[in-house]
Amino acid sequence: MLSDLYQPHTIWASDGLYTRIQLPSGTLCVIISAIWRVKERPFLIHMSFTPLNFLKQVQSRRFHRDFFPERIVADRRKEDDGEGVAAFTLSSSVPEIKGSFTYAVDPKVQIYSLLFEDEEMGNVNLSIKLSDKTAHSLLGPMSFGRFLPLPVQWHVFSTRSVALVEMSTEKKEGEGGLNWKEKGYAHIEKNFGIGFPSSWIWIQAFADSDKGSLVVAGGRLVAGVRSFMVALRSPQGRNWDFGPIGTLQLLGWGVGSSMTQMDSEKGVIELTCTDWVRGRRIHIFGKTELDTFIGLTAPLSTGHQKGYCDESFEAVYEVEMLSLGWNGWNVVEKIVMRQGAMEFGGDWSHWWRERKGLQSSKED
Repeated sequence: MLSDLYQPHTIWASDGLYTRIQLPSGTLCVIISAIWRVKERPFLIHMSFTPLNFLKQVQSRRFHRDFFPERIVADRRKEDDGEGVAAFTLSSSVPEIKGSFTYAVDPKVQIYSLLFEDEEMGNVNLSIKLSDKTAHSLLGPMSFGRFLPLPVQWHVFSTRSVALVEMSTEKKEGEGGLNWKEKGYAHIEKNFGIGFPSSWIWIQAFADSDKGSLVVAGGRLVAGVRSFMVALRSPQGRNWDFGPIGTLQLLGWGVGSSMTQMDSEKGVIELTCTDWVRGRRIHIFGKTELDTFIGLTAPLSTGHQKGYCDESFEAVYEVEMLSLGWNGWNVVEKIVMRQGAMEFGGDWSHWWRERKGLQSSKED
């Protein structure tokens, strides 16, 4: 059902939920992923915190944990109250670290609860409360591409939610622990299908004001064919989407999109998308430092693969929104977004190609 896209999709091979929280001190990321019918690493629970400017810090709270439980239980509860969200709970346990993980989803509030023992941090208790979501449209950024037989479906649950993070740690030796409480904004999405594409990019950023956000997802569908999806919410209230049909590229050429730069070795992405029907165009230029990327685990048809994608949370994006008039294209709004996410996945990540011993190639 289109009204129920965020709930668990156990009938699909791959099902993953991703929450990125931008805090004043850095980015907190939580991923719950399931590949329902494989035996090796079928489930993933990821949590990480990447401090802003962590390379310049002598000591930082940076951490990165992947857990591979034996199962994740999906408990669907009552139907939604008219907002198009069915309540559900995902839960799991990892006995070897005394881990307990719960994600409770309600139309109004979503809550993560993670408890586990960690060799470095001691006993960890992490609670994340997400509220006041900015929901996308029913079809989402994919628009009518939702009905195409694509290998992966993408659903944005919220382009901007209020996030309250509380974390405490307690060392076994009685040493002083950490008590951390911080408020920020969250981007909440999921994907489901037969598995990730062999190559992709992902962008997410918030505007400096209390309004505005950007998210981009796209990749190689088959050899020589790629497509992108864009959801832009501007500080001035413009809501522009570009779906996979209009941005389709064949052998690097497309009527509705052009990728001027996409280079993981330089940490740069430059993308232009055009909606000729509505007379809208968006130009995105993003750049970040190579040392800020971290490797992440991604779902494949064979199980979860470590280091299959690489992501930075310190990208700066310059966005131009243009409208078509009698005198050509005119800029109607410019936006700068800092502390953004930039991800290169699969063969579009030179780090992954190096890990696999492949020759460097930026071709589709």
